[in-house]
Amino acid sequence: MSLQRSDMKLITTVFLLAVLTSINAQKISRSLQDHNSRHSDLVLFAYGSDNPVKIGTVDVQGNLLTDLSEVQMPQLTAEIRELFTSELWLVFAFGCGNRDDFGQHGTVPAVRGGNVALLADKEWTGSFFIASDQELKPWMADPAYNSAVRGQFWDVIYVDADVSINITCQNEIHLDRGIAEASYTYDLDLKKGFNWVEYSIEDIHVTDPEVMASFPSKVRISNMTDQGKMKWLADYFF
Repeated sequence: MSLQRSDMKLITTVFLLAVLTSINAQKISRSLQDHNSRHSDLVLFAYGSDNPVKIGTVDVQGNLLTDLSEVQMPQLTAEIRELFTSELWLVFAFGCGNRDDFGQHGTVPAVRGGNVALLADKEWTGSFFIASDQELKPWMADPAYNSAVRGQFWDVIYVDADVSINITCQNEIHLDRGIAEASYTYDLDLKKGFNWVEYSIEDIHVTDPEVMASFPSKVRISNMTDQGKMKWLADYFF
């Protein structure tokens, strides 16, 4: 069956929109409030502090720009790659029980980016916690002593191949008294290279704060859905 010209035009348009959406999902620009007025590189220390991965910049006016689709991997020795590279099932902020939960994708080489750092004149001057709510920052900094709240936070993950993951895992978290159930749903389409990953905390297991901090009990892990919700919460060292 042959396609009409109008059908071909529609297919081409849909394809181009999909490509543009994928590219734009990796690019973020915004103006930071209360920036410390230093021109800085945005970097990840995914391969250690001696091998920063530059993902963008912030100028003296606080204009931030990052585009993961244009990130250049630093020159790394085989030893450094092996030291910092893990398997995909291990690099998420919330993990399933074992690699088998991810099927054939569980062993794909991957690296978690960690907090986005600020590098000015080769000095580490601060770091960002990227979240939808200021109240998530204390939990992100120290989940053992600070309780989580509903909301989103973002991380960067590097994968060595294109990967699609659509699974839900049920985990048991052992407490001093009993067991808590936790549900993690992964709905991801990762491209080879660096990717934004969004964690949506949908429910909280409330605990006795004198014993332990409340923690997420239902989380959805996906590609970035709305960068407008991102708050770049900085901790400046000096």
